[in-house]
Amino acid sequence: QRLAFARGNVVGEPRDIYIMDADGSNVIQLTSGGYNIEPSWGPDDHMIAFSSLPALGASMSVSVIDVDTEVSWWSRIIVDYPGWDAQPAWSPDGQTIMFSSDYEADYSRTHLYAMNADGSNVRVIAQEALWDYALLSYLQSAWSPDGQTIAVVSCPAAGDTCYPDSSIAVANTDELREMVETGGSALREIAQAGGYARPTWSPDGQWIAFSSSQCRDCESSIRFVSIDGSDEGLLMDNGHSPTWRPDTVTPNAPDDPDDPKGPVKEPDEPKDPPPTKLPKCGSNCDNKGKLTGADDIKD
Repeated sequence: QRLAFARGNVVGEPRDIYIMDADGSNVIQLTSGGYNIEPSWGPDDHMIAFSSLPALGASMSVSVIDVDTEVSWWSRIIVDYPGWDAQPAWSPDGQTIMFSSDYEADYSRTHLYAMNADGSNVRVIAQEALWDYALLSYLQSAWSPDGQTIAVVSCPAAGDTCYPDSSIAVANTDELREMVETGGSALREIAQAGGYARPTWSPDGQWIAFSSSQCRDCESSIRFVSIDGSDEGLLMDNGHSPTWRPDTVTPNAPDDPDDPKGPVKEPDEPKDPPPTKLPKCGSNCDNKGKLTGADDIKD
């Protein structure tokens, strides 16, 4: 029912977070001043996390705001390490926020962190050792719809080195916790991307769509990959920043006590017709499987 967005494109001028109704009406400004971008809705529909730079010379931080009950233009910083903390991604259950940060990193790299929704219990989720030759950065994390898996863009170092060698990597949350405890790596690269790919999950959690570009000024395309990396391909040229529409029907949803008919379900997608069975007539069949006129041919 509502959209969150950032407004302000002039270099050096503020950017702020706004919300509006889905039809474009009732526009409300939530922040005032500074550089505020990348809003991420919490699943309860009234909390938004976003990246915030209060003033020039300050560090980028992650803030949250309650769009319904808090005073307009008032937000609360929940993590503010020295450097760059940004790109928050709220888990479907509302308990965890993933974000990227160059805190404790080196050589312009960014690690992947998680924290509780109130900013407590900040822990590193994915990082490369200082002596690791790859020197990878992890950016633009995205949760699967069931909250069991994350996708992330993996880049050599940071900056324009994401072009053309970034990739899409995935890991389930249990593996990530084990990785932190053991020091191993649970992330699995499933597709080459190129640039800042912004992965987005299909509603069934089986596919990821993402952008792909060879350089900052090159044309971008939209590609897809299955979560095990076994199937991938091109969706369209000249496009970027895909977002998959959420499923509008909850599977096995309980009946609505106020609606005796229960939840409304969309009709099933039409199924492909079964393959045509051709008669056993070999080269005497035409392309529709019918005999070509040879009287002595039997089935």
